[in-house]
Amino acid sequence: MKIYITKPTNYRVKLLVNTGVSAAPVNSFGRMVKDEQVVARNLIVEQQHPTAGQIHVVGVPVKFSDTPGGVRTPAPLLGEHSDKVLSGLGYGVEIESLRRSGVT
Repeated sequence: MKIYITKPTNYRVKLLVNTGVSAAPVNSFGRMVKDEQVVARNLIVEQQHPTAGQIHVVGVPVKFSDTPGGVRTPAPLLGEHSDKVLSGLGYGVEIESLRRSGVT
């Protein structure tokens, strides 16, 4: 009978890195949001969603010193920007007709 002693993920990653192999753990979502690099780079940010309340979303992954980006608003609700998008595509009075027929 073989007995395997399981080593923690961090032990195995450190072993690989120390031998010159680029390695990182494949994290579950729960571990990913607590990862020191994810936290340090603000890759998960909180948002106030109009129907879901306080939520966590992916932050801006690329960081620029002169023009830092950020997550300013939550994802739009279904159809929230339909009028603006359709108007930008040249629709006018047809928008209300589309809405009545259930398209937008």
